[in-house]
Amino acid sequence: MMVMLYTATRIGLPLLNPYLNSSANFSTGVNYAVSGATAQTASSLNSRLLIPLTILSLDVQIGWHLTLKSTTTPPPNPSNNTSHDNSLYVIEIGGNDYIVALTSFLYSPSYVATNFIPLVIAKIRNSIHPLLCY
Repeated sequence: MMVMLYTATRIGLPLLNPYLNSSANFSTGVNYAVSGATAQTASSLNSRLLIPLTILSLDVQIGWHLTLKSTTTPPPNPSNNTSHDNSLYVIEIGGNDYIVALTSFLYSPSYVATNFIPLVIAKIRNSIHPLLCY
């Protein structure tokens, strides 16, 4: 993510305001990132005896996006680059799922690789589906 932030800054793009800053101007984009967020929900991780750092998972972040998108009016001029259809979506998530599992010492690295990676990939695929169909 830091490479993307550096690249965006170098080419003159503004840093994005966090979604939870209710007074922010989102005309140039919005940042839904949450430190420690996981792809899987807290309840899904809890069912595996894992405790995530936050309950704000990918599903919550996508919910925020869909809420914001439904409350903003697309510009009347389709050539205007502020349209949602012309947006760039960057999703970087899943690493914290593995960190939580590995640092719990309940699961071996091979178990995490064999069992958690497919779960996380499936969760990401299923969670981003509304972004593609909205």
